[in-house]
Parts: sequence; structure tokens; C-alpha cells
Amino acid sequence: MDTTNELRKKELICELQKVKFCSVPTVQTFDMGLQYDYICSEGAGTGLGNMLSWPAYKIRRIEDVRWGIIQSKVSDSTLSMKDLTDTDLFALAEIFTHANCVKYHNLADLFSDLCDFPKRLSGDIFCLFDDVSWAWRPEFYSSEKELLCRFEDKYCGGQVAWEDMGLDELEDWLSRSQDDLSEFPYNTLHDETE
Repeated sequence: MDTTNELRKKELICELQKVKFCSVPTVQTFDMGLQYDYICSEGAGTGLGNMLSWPAYKIRRIEDVRWGIIQSKVSDSTLSMKDLTDTDLFALAEIFTHANCVKYHNLADLFSDLCDFPKRLSGDIFCLFDDVSWAWRPEFYSSEKELLCRFEDKYCGGQVAWEDMGLDELEDWLSRSQDDLSEFPYNTLHDETE
């Protein structure tokens, strides 16, 4: 590699080492599930066969009184669909029912992680749940950072290091880090115009 290319590669790697973790779905396959790409400060990669549908959900903040009732009913295993009405958790519970989770767990059990949340929510709730996988249990997080760390650990092993990529690959990943890999996507459970 000539000196100009070496310098350009070093510049690209320096820029790519500044990116924050992101992943996006790319192709839905019939036999292997969802293909997705991911990027982090150390490198990038493609995953296939680890999920059947995009598993990241963002749930809008629930007002304090309602939140207290939900937490209490989860804690004493009396949570019902009626308790979740008019919240994003209701739509998520419908997904759990469709995925047959409720057949194997009661509703309170599926939402049991919420007991560990603060009594007052300061923002959105985040959930990892592959709604057509054999992993029936959803995982809830009180911050996006926690969800992204778990997503990366669970779905994004084996990335190729920047140093092991060619110039064209580095340029492509840098371009994508500023385009489709610039913002982590979430399934939302409400109409975006609300």
C-alpha cells in the first residue's frame, strides 16, 4: 500500500473509532431470520440467524399514578390487560399473547423486570424481545444505554476490526455511520403522529 493510501486508512480508522454503537436491520430472510449490520468504535459486522424479527422496543413514559398501579400489580402477580389499557405496555402485552408467551408465563411474570424500576419514571422504557423466537421472556431497561449495551452483547459478537479492513470497506462503513447506521431504530407501539 502506498503512503497516500496508508495515510487515508489511518484517517478513516481514526474517524471510525469515534462512532457510537449502532445496529440496523437490513434483510428479512425466510430461513435464517433477520440480517442486520452493526458498528462500534472497534469495528463492524453483519449478523444473521440470531433473531427472527427486530427485537428493540421503545415504550413511552407512563404517568406516575398509573405506573405505581402497574408496578404494584406486577409485584403481587395480579396484572391484567385492563391494567395496561391506554399504555404502550398494552400493545406489547398483545405481542406477547400473539407470540404465545402468555401460554408459558402469566402476564405479571412477563413484566416482572418492571418491579426493579424506579417508582417514578423519568423517561421512556426500553425492551428487548424477539417476538417470534423461542426466547419467550422480554428484557426491560430504564435507559437506552443499558439496552444498547445488552443488544451489543447479545447480538453483535465477532465484528471485523477496522485495522483488518481495506480502504474501500472503511470508506463504506464511515459513509454508513453517517447515514443508515447513525441512529438505532426501535419498534414503537403507537402511532408516531400522536
